[in-house]
Amino acid sequence: MAAWQAASEILGGFFVAVVSSAVFAEASEAGAAGMWGRVLERSWAVIIISLATDISADVGLTGLAQTGIADKLLAASVILITVSLTFASVDAVVSADAWWFVLPAAISRSMTISWRGDVFARALLAFVVGNIGVLGLFRLLEPALARTHAAFPVLLASGLSTVLLLPLVQTFATIVYLDANRR
Repeated sequence: MAAWQAASEILGGFFVAVVSSAVFAEASEAGAAGMWGRVLERSWAVIIISLATDISADVGLTGLAQTGIADKLLAASVILITVSLTFASVDAVVSADAWWFVLPAAISRSMTISWRGDVFARALLAFVVGNIGVLGLFRLLEPALARTHAAFPVLLASGLSTVLLLPLVQTFATIVYLDANRR
């Protein structure tokens, strides 16, 4: 099962890079060649950022389910940090940084932009839909697929929920990030 999880994390990060590049190419009129060049050049950074944000979101959401107040407070702080990383994958794709500076610059700019008063609510919305919405859709699809005797209903429900919601969330995050950078 670990191979499936690793593959889904890598493909999910690559999918994020494709969606962000497509939205950026459309906004900047870079064209398809520029879009695919950016995907190939920056997908490694997006995969690392996606892995880090997924792990921190899982830790934070799991911590909220704990019974102790200290656990809930620590989980809330982890979730706030994760929300501030909402735009890191977008910045990794659209920035013009050198390859060795992509990760720290993307994280720094994402945290800076996310904590602006007018942007934080939209970053929180992207986090909620991207994490809790995907989980909710997964919880709806998995029993339905199991009733139809689909092969690997858990994996199929996970893939479908990601493919259905990720483009919407990532397009929203990219548009919000590009709008926030213009100010």
